[in-house]
Amino acid sequence: MATSLYVPSTRNANTLQKRDATWPTVGNYQFVNCGDDITNSLTKVLTTLLYALNPGLKDAQTSHSHPTGAYEIFFKDPQNAPFVATIIRNITAGPAMYPPGPHTTGSPTFICPKKGDMNVRSPDGRVGDAYTQCIESSTAARYLGPTPWIILCPVFFAQPALPPNDSCPTVNPHTNRFIRKIPADKTTAGSSVWQNQLWILFHEMVHYYLYAQPGYVNFYPEVYNINHAWALSAKDSLRNSENFVYYAATVYANCTDWPVLLRDNERELMAADRDDADVVDEDSDAVAGDAVEVSEAEFDDSAGAVNF
Repeated sequence: MATSLYVPSTRNANTLQKRDATWPTVGNYQFVNCGDDITNSLTKVLTTLLYALNPGLKDAQTSHSHPTGAYEIFFKDPQNAPFVATIIRNITAGPAMYPPGPHTTGSPTFICPKKGDMNVRSPDGRVGDAYTQCIESSTAARYLGPTPWIILCPVFFAQPALPPNDSCPTVNPHTNRFIRKIPADKTTAGSSVWQNQLWILFHEMVHYYLYAQPGYVNFYPEVYNINHAWALSAKDSLRNSENFVYYAATVYANCTDWPVLLRDNERELMAADRDDADVVDEDSDAVAGDAVEVSEAEFDDSAGAVNF
């Protein structure tokens, strides 16, 4: 449906710019300020994602009693399977975890920022224009927690819409690690799995539903490299969005090549190993952004303005 969207100006926090924008929905999800062509493309990607999550949801629902290889690698403890299933189920349904506002139902709302539209706080604490921060950080997407907003930056639209046909990671049996497939893994081992619009959307939606969990504590810095992700403890894996991505994506792709499970001390050694070129995370934030916490004082939707 179409509506007139009011967005705050960076020139004056109390001055609103009126911008005509389409406000279409996919289920409970909304796209704001993205334009017709991009919105149509995003609608297809999101619709595909919601379908692609069904195998992962079924896998998580049965892993409490019969954990699969994917579940054991990325989440370890079968007792946590109901929590994993809840996060994935929420994403397939899109229930609102935050109050509705003039521009959102409270469910995850994707916004394509234009220069001067809105201010956000960056991970290093600076408050500035959302579009400018997108350009400066080369981040593809960013969840602004605790709010409904997910920012889609220009880099996001430079990514392929869908993962490649053969996106399953491969294990080197001699090192017991996933290998970096060149040139498919552009930044880190496993990046061919998630370096696309479909799984980047999922990554940010996981942030939204994790933040809404009572007592949730953000896991920071996030782990993107697949070897560092599967080396996380059972507790930490539940707080790292990329573990959900690797899990859902590999289940959907019917992947079957898994490392041998590690003992706790072995995982700690592996997570601390930054010397192997196949397990370096340095470039990963160029695609998927960490969640950004926004205080209540910075998020005020009561007067028809979104003041980040």
